[in-house]
Amino acid sequence: TIELVNRLRAEGIKFVIVSGARTTTLIERMPLLCQADAIACETGAKILYPPPGVQQPCPPREWQLDDEWATRFENVTGGLAQTVPPAEREGALWDLFRELVARGVTPDARGYSGCFRVNATKNPNALPIIEEIVGNQTRLAEMGLAHAMNLGMHDFFPALAGKGNVVKHLQAKWGLDQDECIALFDDDNDLPMAAECGSGYLPGITSKSVSDRVATEKTWTLSPKAGSGVFATEEILQRILQQVMREKEDPSSN
Repeated sequence: TIELVNRLRAEGIKFVIVSGARTTTLIERMPLLCQADAIACETGAKILYPPPGVQQPCPPREWQLDDEWATRFENVTGGLAQTVPPAEREGALWDLFRELVARGVTPDARGYSGCFRVNATKNPNALPIIEEIVGNQTRLAEMGLAHAMNLGMHDFFPALAGKGNVVKHLQAKWGLDQDECIALFDDDNDLPMAAECGSGYLPGITSKSVSDRVATEKTWTLSPKAGSGVFATEEILQRILQQVMREKEDPSSN
């Protein structure tokens, strides 16, 4: 996988990792990840760039936060660098966190600064409360918040963040059109990202919302190796690399 990504980047292709992972998990995984032109985590609340002129892999502390991006929703999250406990943080995101705690829910903000998660499977009493909050989209919008499912868990994050908005931000930053972008995805929280890309490839399906649409979305392609983990991802990367090489040899094939 790493070699295929390196070959794509050697051909001038931008490669971005967009994840719902908490920052602490991302930092742990960074030495094992593919080289990338940007990494977004916490469902898009943070965008990080490798330091210019430094060969990857480089220490996580050297990656640079996109402050311009984070400033867009600072009133919702507070500063992403704040180190106080979640219950003491400022912003509408943490107001909702405190509300859930007061109602007997145990939200998970460990390792997050612009997002938090609720695992309703571990706390069944939380589900009706989460459904009530998610069902009131008007209130969430007024608070500047959004919700998505990630591996069966409920993520709350700034409405101006999210994976789709990350894609739009990077497209504008790098001067890319939708048709020049491809999404690799499998879950509910990936759908806004897929919507901002000209085509999508699925190495697997991990949510009902994706399963319900895969047969009718003309720009999506389910890997023939779907469900086989890294093998499906590599099949997709090889297909994309072949497309890049064909277009390099014959630009009219685009």
